[in-house]
Amino acid sequence: TAKPLALDEAQSKEVLRAYGIATPAETLVTSRTAAIEAAGRIGYPVVLKAVSAELLHKSDVGAVALGLASAEQLAAAYDRMAQQLQRHHLAGTLVCRQVSGGLELVLGLHRDPEMGLVVMAGTGGVLLELIKDVTFCAPPVSPDKARDMLARMRGARLLAGYRGTPALDVDALVDALVALGRLAAELEDVVQSVDINPFVAMPQGGVALDALIVLQRQAFSEPPTSP
Repeated sequence: TAKPLALDEAQSKEVLRAYGIATPAETLVTSRTAAIEAAGRIGYPVVLKAVSAELLHKSDVGAVALGLASAEQLAAAYDRMAQQLQRHHLAGTLVCRQVSGGLELVLGLHRDPEMGLVVMAGTGGVLLELIKDVTFCAPPVSPDKARDMLARMRGARLLAGYRGTPALDVDALVDALVALGRLAAELEDVVQSVDINPFVAMPQGGVALDALIVLQRQAFSEPPTSP
């Protein structure tokens, strides 16, 4: 069978933004000068990420630099990545506003063999691997269904504020899950899976910090050959 077709992070986030799912302020660049200009517009500190559909675990190969607080730090990180990642087919690098605080969740679409695309939500970050706290829901997703999904998570108590942490913007999370349900319904024949890890829920709003959308290759038929 043909391998699925992964979009890179910049392309994946573009699809999410089209469905109203927020991402941090970010710019795709292909030169050190453009990276420094972008950071000047976005405001320091920034994150620099190499963009390639081949790079699924960016932090493992040095394709992410966090907390860059000046043009000098950004330039050094840009040069190091350009040098280290030469053999990967980079589409460029993303300069992103650094987001701190909030709660990391994983949101997305998972393809079930029986039901097709289902919406998922769970506790993200390192907790995802440890406790496998994930809930599912078949689209379409109403706000009530989205709230029910979140309530069924073991990490639900963290959303309401836990041991002195502020309560998080559950409405922003609900909106993101409803949007994923809409994406699942409209792109059922095109999308294989969507992985937003992490989606950071904050006291106001929430953003997709990283995203990977995989397309079904058979959705793209071969163009007809001319006689």
